[in-house]
Amino acid sequence: LGMEDQRPPPDGITVLGHTLDRRKPLASYLVFPCRVTALEVKGNDRTRREVVEREMKAALAATDHHQLAVELAHASFRLEESFKDAVCEVDCADATGGDGADDAVKIAVHVQEKARHTLSYSTAAKDGEGSLEVAWTVRHLLPYGERLRTAVSMGLNGSNQFRAMFARPHAVEGISLSGEAFTEAHADPSQALPREKRRGVVVRGAQHE
Repeated sequence: LGMEDQRPPPDGITVLGHTLDRRKPLASYLVFPCRVTALEVKGNDRTRREVVEREMKAALAATDHHQLAVELAHASFRLEESFKDAVCEVDCADATGGDGADDAVKIAVHVQEKARHTLSYSTAAKDGEGSLEVAWTVRHLLPYGERLRTAVSMGLNGSNQFRAMFARPHAVEGISLSGEAFTEAHADPSQALPREKRRGVVVRGAQHE
């Protein structure tokens, strides 16, 4: 009768000269390392390069292709949120020709900025009163993605409204700020009362993850 080998199996398995830890899932060995060696930014005519670099910090520090893909997806989303007036296309390419390293990659960001000035109008009806609004938007007022929008609205019954809104993405680290000043007067022809007037200033802050 043969004797059964009671020794525990070895912790490591040698495959093609590499020792694999049998306690680790096989998928962990299918992660390919990478090293970002360059960041190329194009199309940012009115936006500073550091605005894009700020959103790419985690992607630039990625150590494998899976992590890089995840961080590039997050960075692309954050860029779209910061640049509501621009479209940012993010791509990744092999950069082994640069320094000869097999794991070298290059990130390329193409920023498609929208027109700097936009004039628009809209109509609306509220409480039985029709109104016309004319708005003027200035994008990239300063080189950090700022936006200014002014709007004037006139109603058929004499109501009127003026609003001026300013937004600054990432005014401080991780926080975007926006402010709005407004004045409005509401007229109700069914009541023999003076127009109801309001004015004020609103400041908002939003924290980014």
